[in-house]
Amino acid sequence: MKRLTTRLLALPAAATLVLLGSGCNVQWSPYAAKVGSNVITPAQLDGALKVASTNKDFECLLEHSSTGGYRFEGSGSDTYDSSFAAFVLTNLIDTKVAHSVVQSAHLAESPTALAMAKSQVDSAFSGELESECGTSEPDLLAQLGPSLANSFVQLQLDEDALAARAADVPLTVAGIETYERAHASTTQESCLSGLFLKTTATGKVVARLLEHGASLSSVLAKYSPGSSGNGALGCYTTAQLTSISPAIEKAVVPAAVGATVGPITYGSTSGTAYVVLQITSRPFEPVVGGLDQIFTTYSTAFSSAVAAGIRRAAIQVNPQYGTWTTKAASSGSSGSSASSGSSGSSGSSGSSGFGGRVEVPSGSPMGFVLNPKAVQGPLRTAPSSTGSSGG
Repeated sequence: MKRLTTRLLALPAAATLVLLGSGCNVQWSPYAAKVGSNVITPAQLDGALKVASTNKDFECLLEHSSTGGYRFEGSGSDTYDSSFAAFVLTNLIDTKVAHSVVQSAHLAESPTALAMAKSQVDSAFSGELESECGTSEPDLLAQLGPSLANSFVQLQLDEDALAARAADVPLTVAGIETYERAHASTTQESCLSGLFLKTTATGKVVARLLEHGASLSSVLAKYSPGSSGNGALGCYTTAQLTSISPAIEKAVVPAAVGATVGPITYGSTSGTAYVVLQITSRPFEPVVGGLDQIFTTYSTAFSSAVAAGIRRAAIQVNPQYGTWTTKAASSGSSGSSASSGSSGSSGSSGSSGFGGRVEVPSGSPMGFVLNPKAVQGPLRTAPSSTGSSGG
């Protein structure tokens, strides 16, 4: 679910402007931003900034989602970099706008739908941490504090609701299951068992034994005694099988449940191997997986709906944080891939996948501090080569 984290975590390149201050926590400002009558308070923004800049796992996600360098700190340890603050505030505004669009359309969002959205975000963070940072933290969302965590989950929930509307599917378990049955070619999984062998000749022997009724456990004991488990290899959609190996997808998808296929040549890090597979069942993927399919298929539709909401919305940003603009960013696209701001002496903007963003102030406001002493440690700058383009 990289499409989620690249949208929500894409940071602009580092700004040369910073938010300067006198060392005291100024909280007199009545708002950080307003979306119609909805207010994002400075305290909400400060809380999100503090969590985002002090959680090591989240730092890693930010670093690997960035298309350029970034700074957390401003001119000193008591200030945040203005570009970083603009990025976080932009995401909070996006969340408010998306929710207003859903409310205007009178779309229902049940507790079940909320739980599914949380599962999507948890899965996205977990997958990105494992692939990009080499760490495993299944509860990262719970560590981000209510303001930041709720913004991620609520935005996911609202996008799910808009995607389900575009697909003409109720955002319920029954509705998603109906969608899966109607789109079996993409939502049905092939559950596989099998074993890997060193030669194609041995693979042919094993395939014949299985085709003539030998049990997989007996074949494993004789031809792959070092194998762990019972030979179960997992369940995969057609797209997932293709990403693993087009040859495996070509052999598995047309085969009936109970069939044996192979030996199939399979390249691995230790060299070429040959795999013999049995198709044990063909269930539909879990409901959250089906919801992901709807999300991805209808991302253009829900992105357009939110972008239209941004154009209609009365959005105000406190000038001490920056200004709101709907000018096209220099790169990127709407929907599941956030666009990136540009660096330079004029500062850089926050990112938004929906056509609007907070741009940092054109000058350096004096006597204003976002959250003094919240950022600990030295300045952190990500290498310019890090990041992803979305997907």
